[in-house]
Amino acid sequence: LDCLEGCDDPCGTAKGECGIAHQDPGCADQQCCAAVCGVDPVCCVEGWDSLCVKLAVGLCGLEPPANDLCADAIDVGLGTWPFSTTAATTDGPELPESCDEGFGLSMNKDVWFRYDCGCDGLLRVETCGSVGFDSRIAIYTGGCKAPILVACNDDAEFCAPTGSSRVLFSAVCGESYLIRVGGYLSASGDGELTLECLSKPCPVPCPGDLDGSGTVDGADLTTLLAAWGTADANADLDGNGSVDGADLTTLLAAWGSCP
Repeated sequence: LDCLEGCDDPCGTAKGECGIAHQDPGCADQQCCAAVCGVDPVCCVEGWDSLCVKLAVGLCGLEPPANDLCADAIDVGLGTWPFSTTAATTDGPELPESCDEGFGLSMNKDVWFRYDCGCDGLLRVETCGSVGFDSRIAIYTGGCKAPILVACNDDAEFCAPTGSSRVLFSAVCGESYLIRVGGYLSASGDGELTLECLSKPCPVPCPGDLDGSGTVDGADLTTLLAAWGTADANADLDGNGSVDGADLTTLLAAWGSCP
């Protein structure tokens, strides 16, 4: 005997957000969950996939993601960062002709990230292997009011699944890059953005001197501990995308006056 459906009401027990795809059936907002499952019962039987999320956006008036606008770009470091564009709007400039790879320049329902560069040379930014829709990536400098395109990609070669994107460009130490992730036409969904430095990290004249005082001391230790577990580029001394024990070790090893 195989039980294909339990007795619990998924709309009363689910913990996953209605605006984010997840493996379990149902979502935490009971009213929205019931509305979606009334249209597509599979969402309350097999799992809450991207189609269920799209229904939730239309039926429940879900709020757009926190980084929907360029001005609200989320600060990220090296590593992998989950995102969703399902309820996103479009907030980016038109792409130039140089970004047309044969499928036009459509880029809609975008979300934004900001990376304060911690390496000098090649930087790879991609959605390869992690995105559930036809994505597009554009990289800018210059800020939101006057963005300057640095790199763009629609469909990357040797990058699965089909429609995922990858940009590879020469990054400059200390430069602030805006990363825009959107979809072809009206495509949207969930995915992960990965940043990887393929070159040397930026030189650090005095590792651990976070406040620029010329001395690694208690003030720097306080700053590092306040940023613990985040991707704060100032306190992430080894550039691995997280302020952790390795950064603390670096700071303590440099304790005292800078050379």
